[in-house]
Amino acid sequence: LRTEPILKQNMPTAAEAAASVGVRPQKKATPREWKRAWKIGRTIIPILHAFDRLRPPDSSLALHCLWWKALSANDPGSPVADGGLAHDLLPPLVRTVAGRRIGRIFPRLHHANVEVRTAFLDRAVASAAAAATEAGGLVRLVSLGAGYDVRSIKFRERGAIDAAVELDLPAVVAA
Repeated sequence: LRTEPILKQNMPTAAEAAASVGVRPQKKATPREWKRAWKIGRTIIPILHAFDRLRPPDSSLALHCLWWKALSANDPGSPVADGGLAHDLLPPLVRTVAGRRIGRIFPRLHHANVEVRTAFLDRAVASAAAAATEAGGLVRLVSLGAGYDVRSIKFRERGAIDAAVELDLPAVVAA
């Protein structure tokens, strides 16, 4: 059974997905630029976290996602702006690297993809929470594999949910 052609026909482009959730589209990059971005990230993330006493032992992708979330959520014009929550999870000595100035000049590659996904999920959670509240129910958000996600905190602060539970690997939870 071949499903690839059918999926590609219905799948929006990255720019269409970004527009649907009110996010600036990612940079149009060549495969070489994407590869270079991954290589730079794999090199610099361990350096930026070298003195982070809370760094999980084996969670490099989670750390990458944390940086991408901090870059996109630190932009006050983004629908995923979180008032600095993701930024505050970065090691104290390197928080300035992910500041607003850097976020504006950083190429919109990986963090733009995370921004689109975060905006989509935030919108879906907000819609479901509003429907449950309107029906008179309590809203409990359960996040599986939450990692360094701050959605639970954001939605609790906004009063959109009543309770939250986040589950992840022991090494990530311990951090």
